[in-house]
Amino acid sequence: MQLCQRVGGRCIFVDRGEKVHMISSMERSMTKRVLFLAAPFKGYFLVGIPGWLQEGNPPEGLPDIIYTLRGFHDNGYEVHITLPVFGHMYLVGEIIREGIIHVHHYRLPGIFLPLVRLLIRKGNFLLNYVFAILTMVFAFGFHRRLIKRLKPDFLYQMGPNLVLGEYLRRITGTPLVYRLFGTTVTSRLRPSSTPLSCGHTIRHGIEVFMYHRLASLYVQTNDGSGGGKPMDRFGVPRERQLFVVNGVNLHNQEKAVINMREKLPKDSFLAVTTAHLVWWKGIDRTLRALPKAIELNPKLYYAIIGDGTCRKELEKLTHSLGIEDHVQFYGVVPNASMIDTLRQADVFISTIYRPQNLPNTMLEAITAGCNVISLADGSLDGFLEDGRNAILIDPNQVEEELPEALERLAKDKSLNTRLSVGIREKGKEIWSWPDRIAKEIEMIERAIKRR
Repeated sequence: MQLCQRVGGRCIFVDRGEKVHMISSMERSMTKRVLFLAAPFKGYFLVGIPGWLQEGNPPEGLPDIIYTLRGFHDNGYEVHITLPVFGHMYLVGEIIREGIIHVHHYRLPGIFLPLVRLLIRKGNFLLNYVFAILTMVFAFGFHRRLIKRLKPDFLYQMGPNLVLGEYLRRITGTPLVYRLFGTTVTSRLRPSSTPLSCGHTIRHGIEVFMYHRLASLYVQTNDGSGGGKPMDRFGVPRERQLFVVNGVNLHNQEKAVINMREKLPKDSFLAVTTAHLVWWKGIDRTLRALPKAIELNPKLYYAIIGDGTCRKELEKLTHSLGIEDHVQFYGVVPNASMIDTLRQADVFISTIYRPQNLPNTMLEAITAGCNVISLADGSLDGFLEDGRNAILIDPNQVEEELPEALERLAKDKSLNTRLSVGIREKGKEIWSWPDRIAKEIEMIERAIKRR
């Protein structure tokens, strides 16, 4: 239940039990402040944000968003974020989440909601343009007034479906940081002087726009998609780039809430995948490889942790393949207990269709000491090495090579030991989220001082 507290003449909604600190004008002038710009929508982009920040549910997934918002607060920033509302989906106003995150809603006309939902079903790239146009037309004035009131130290724009940040930077003079969560541009780059073809320039137009309009800093997640390459090709200076692997939750870990081995034979070999269950995560091709893998090793079992729009489809596929006795779907597991949960497994599998096979879940698996089987698609170049700390298979031969890789790992003790030693060494290189966010803030503040 939310209560309204009056702060400076405004009604601010807070969750029951939370308090709003009354900030005086003198305190406000001395407070470091960041304004995040985001345009999430369920089934489309930053899908966990509406449930968390708009509905007040416990956060699911999106650890990079969650720990970024919390981490800025822990580093002395007052955290504000703007989110769109179509029609009357949510209350419009300021909401305080977790006592530290100021959520500012702005309204977009509900008449456009059917179009958005239609394009989501079609998987249409035009959605990025729709959100960019709607937020510019109907929310620019709102953001300009908010910036005038808050006087943030900088704007932090999340993702390639907004152009607000650039124009707000121009009008208000507020420094701008772009945050990108990987890219789909890298595989489209050409060696010619024009980085992209005309068609791909249109398809990826907003991301291209961001590269051409220099921000103070570009923070690009290294998720295996090669996000550093488009920044270089489009001429973003190296001193304005932070190309970085995400962190993991090391400081607030809890015991596992599920026991994946509870009903398995003692000498079973347990493989696991943790992912948001959408088509491009490639779990379907892992499942299609399992009949042969189970034939080679009947003691093989596979656990799938996570939820999403494709879960029912994947469960049906499991039954149609006749492997339901060897596969278990566990749904969402709290992030705080994820590493302890993954310690129960022998190997982590990632066969994502896109060249993005360095997700947060793999970092958690490595931290847990799981051996890794993934793809030799370039995603892991410079991070994992086949035969040293992982098994990397041909992305075009998953159904053929994955069963053999699983059998080798289960039966070859020297291989298993060698990879385990390598993965533990790699785990030492992975930052905790507080360290990862502190590094980012250091880079942002340095970049702003250079202006």
